[in-house]
Order: sequence, then structure tokens, then C-alpha cells
Amino acid sequence: MNPFRIVPTDSFDGPCECCGDLNRVVSGRVCDDAEDKAVFLVSWTLGRVDRGAVFAIVLGDLAPGSPKRGRFGASIAYELAPDGPRFAITEPEVPMIQSLEADCLMPSRRELVMTSREHAMVAAADFVLGFDDRIAELRGRWQLHAEPVS
Repeated sequence: MNPFRIVPTDSFDGPCECCGDLNRVVSGRVCDDAEDKAVFLVSWTLGRVDRGAVFAIVLGDLAPGSPKRGRFGASIAYELAPDGPRFAITEPEVPMIQSLEADCLMPSRRELVMTSREHAMVAAADFVLGFDDRIAELRGRWQLHAEPVS
């Protein structure tokens, strides 16, 4: 059984700033029994998975009062391609990351690509995609997990 779980923190719908369609934003935490491992936010246009989504994720020491240098945030573009989900690190979307209220370093795409931090960010986004049922629409026909998560 996977030791991690999703703890939802918020969800809201509103008009998309660029097209006016209905946009959904969900946020939450990835936790184990001892501590938070990540905080995240996912934004997409409802019913338009073809437009993709944006994930904002903060990883690192999320304990209250911990130093900023112990956390890093990134933005990740998501698309559901014919052969399955795809993620790509993008330049940080600062307002999205800041909305997670986890003061953090925000390295550029260039500083993250081909590093262990990039791998950790994409792994966190993939976990959220597979286990947060609020974003099931983004999975399309791809079933990404085989075990229930409580």
C-alpha cells in the first residue's frame, strides 16, 4: 500500500481569464503519517482537457517556521496525449505558487531541468494526478492507480 495520501484543502470554480470558460482550481497536500511532503494546486478548464492543465507544487521542509531555503516550488504543464499523460517543467507561475502559502525558492526552468528536483516535482504531480479524484477528468481513459487511497 502506498504510504502517501492526498489531503484536499480547497476547490473553486470561476471564469477563465483568457476565454471566459469555467475554470476549476483545486489544492491540497501530499502527506504520510508523519508530515506534509508537498502542497499543490491544479488549474484547468472544465470539459476542455485538450487545453491541458497547470500544476503548482512546493516540496521540501514544510514544517511551520522552517527556513525558505528548505523548500522549492515549480510550475508544471500537463497534457493528456494519445499515448498517456505528459508533464513538463515550465517557468514558475509566481502567483500560483505564492497562493500555496508556503514561502519557497522558485528556481527557473533551466535550473530544474535534468536534476533530482525536477524528478521529484514530476513524481509529485504524477501522484496527485493518479490519486486526487477531484481531478479525475484530467486522466481521461488512463487509469493511473490500482489501489484505493483513504
